[in-house]
Amino acid sequence: MTRFRLVEKDIYYVGASDYKCGKFENHIPIPGGMAYNSYLLVDKKTVLFDTSDASVSDKFLENVEGLLVSLDRKLDYVVVTHMEPDHSSSLKRILEKYVDAKVVYNKKTQTMFKQFFGFTFEEREILVSEGDKLDTGEHVLEFFMAPMVHWPEVMMCYDHGTKSLFSADAFGAFGSLSGNLFDTEVDFNEIVVEDYRRYYSNIVGKYGPQVLKTLEKASKFEIETILPLHGFMLKKEIGKIIGLYSLWAAYKSEKKGVLIVYASMYDHTKSVALSLATELKERGIREIKVCDVSAQDATYLVSESFKYSDIVLASVTHNNNIYITMEEFLLSLISMNIQNRNFYFIENGTWAPVSAKLMKEKLSVLKNCTFSENVLTIKSSYKTEDKESFDILVDEIVTNVGK
Repeated sequence: MTRFRLVEKDIYYVGASDYKCGKFENHIPIPGGMAYNSYLLVDKKTVLFDTSDASVSDKFLENVEGLLVSLDRKLDYVVVTHMEPDHSSSLKRILEKYVDAKVVYNKKTQTMFKQFFGFTFEEREILVSEGDKLDTGEHVLEFFMAPMVHWPEVMMCYDHGTKSLFSADAFGAFGSLSGNLFDTEVDFNEIVVEDYRRYYSNIVGKYGPQVLKTLEKASKFEIETILPLHGFMLKKEIGKIIGLYSLWAAYKSEKKGVLIVYASMYDHTKSVALSLATELKERGIREIKVCDVSAQDATYLVSESFKYSDIVLASVTHNNNIYITMEEFLLSLISMNIQNRNFYFIENGTWAPVSAKLMKEKLSVLKNCTFSENVLTIKSSYKTEDKESFDILVDEIVTNVGK
């Protein structure tokens, strides 16, 4: 059964969701599946915006064909805003099926097309660059480049007719779509926002400066609808999501609060982490999140790190090193270029506790971060003699969060 839906004047949704996929990019858990959005503009000329992942290719092709047949139309153009395979895996099939369709992309996309497929449709190409326009009849499409959001070839497209922004991977989220396509059709609560933050922080997070430049470019347009390649189409929550992108891209925290991430083997380090959370709550800090680094995938912890201003890292020493799951989290944090955070350290070890020193050394490459000198060192388990160091750490955190 074909599924397509009119989402703006002359613009139809023809995408599809993979409800079974367990991991995105083969490493990011997506328990809610993934949506691969694609749009078809039906004007005097027809324009398909991007294709789909291989996992939903048959469904996507059915949707495109079903819509075109129902309207007795042919396909004139295929616009490629992003060449990553989760959006281009069906591109070759589309161009082979609709032999008169021209493909619209930029020079960098052309290069990637040849790298992926081994050839190009040179006689059918329309190369566009910054500010170029495509007139389809009642709609005028304007292209602008968005390099490294999050690949170098990415471009966006603004439809002057409907004031819609085709935003490529920007403003996307994890999760499949189950009939509800727009933000207005769901309860856009904190749980939904977490899918946007986890997507941004783990997919786009490294490229904050490039995101800020793209936001500046997009600000010259009057945008009433955002049509991303993943997640909900945005209308009501455009201001909220753009505001969050502005924070995340500048590596500013959403909340003045504390993220406590612990690595514990026999619950002694865990006990200290939970006691710290209790004490901070009693001292008036409202925003606190405690996470077991071995129980949660690092992508969730990276997302929480983009949310909170202060981060406490509590780790056992293991084989004279950082506990492996904590080290994996730190590497993920570094790869996403987190900045402007206050870090604090708790270490535990029975004979040679060195994890705090090693964690601090590893994180030293981060920009504009502070690293507390008040390390809480536990030898095997928390004891009365550790209270002074514990209280000093609590005082420092409370002071910094209260600033």
